Amino acid sequence: MTAVHWEGGMGKVVVGDGVRTERRGAADLAASFALAYAVGAGLMLALLHNAGMWSVVAYTRLLDLAITAGVVQLHDAQPGIIEGVPELELFQKSQEPIDTGLALVGAVSALGRRCSTTTRWH
Repeated sequence: MTAVHWEGGMGKVVVGDGVRTERRGAADLAASFALAYAVGAGLMLALLHNAGMWSVVAYTRLLDLAITAGVVQLHDAQPGIIEGVPELELFQKSQEPIDTGLALVGAVSALGRRCSTTTRWH
């Protein structure tokens, strides 16, 4: 049976014959973060795949930016790396104005959450 005990205030663990497991703890932490980011990236890619890339780009208003920047070609006379938009409705959706009131509510709520979590620890 192996004896395990804590040593000092830094959370150092001594297992059995005195082998420190600090490196293993750091590796486990890094692996946990890597797994979480990989799962998050996979879920975002699945969302983009299921929703349709063009729909996501149009509804986030990035299609208008890509057309203006010359990345997506809207018609034959316009330069662009990607040829055309699949549906005219997507171009229309990318031209709709952003509701500034809703964007302001989102910004204030994000700022409020940030301030509330900051004051919780101090």
